[in-house]
Amino acid sequence: MKVWVAVVVLILCGLSLVVFADDFDVCSYTDANCDDDEECSDGDNGDCVDLDVDDTNDIGVRAICEDGEPQGSIQAWNSDDCNGIPLLDAAAAEDVCFFVRDGIYFKLNCDDDICFSAFSIVKMSDGQVKTVDEVQVGDMIESVDARGRRSFSEVFLIQHGKQTAVRRLRQIHFNTLDAKASGAITLSNTHLLRVAKDKDEFVPAKSIKLGSKVFVVPETESEATAAVVTKILNL
Repeated sequence: MKVWVAVVVLILCGLSLVVFADDFDVCSYTDANCDDDEECSDGDNGDCVDLDVDDTNDIGVRAICEDGEPQGSIQAWNSDDCNGIPLLDAAAAEDVCFFVRDGIYFKLNCDDDICFSAFSIVKMSDGQVKTVDEVQVGDMIESVDARGRRSFSEVFLIQHGKQTAVRRLRQIHFNTLDAKASGAITLSNTHLLRVAKDKDEFVPAKSIKLGSKVFVVPETESEATAAVVTKILNL
């Protein structure tokens, strides 16, 4: 059994490898609500991020994110090289408006790319199969339309195809409610899955639990059907 997701913009991942640009973003503001005069920079774990507040003010920020979650402490300096004693040394958190000094505030956002394993199998319109990392722009890949019906869509963009870094992925195993098919899908924690509820809803993979019901498309079927999650592995 295979499951196809209705997207044609591919973000390539490897099993326990994910492609992404940076580990986190930091944005500076001039008000205590972190709303005004936003200026953002991105950075990698442990590096000093030079954050331009305005034409005359810069601050340096260090943070660590893993699997899309902040870790340890976040620090900020009154310089762009993170030298000396930090003005701020606090528990790292997302969407918190941190105060650095008069008129300078910032927020942290951990990146966690929405993606599949690079070794996931994709079916082409000519009947061939490819792994996700073999897919090219212009390929017609099997997907599912808004009504849950099997269809083919053209790939028009592949993001970050040459960049990889270590990242844990989640493997979700399931059985269809009619017990006719079973399978598994490997994806990142923030990839959205369509859940089988009274109304159409998409939730991040990290919120899926044993017993959750999701929509899948069995290999022998042409439309999506409900399945129950039987096992979850963190790879």
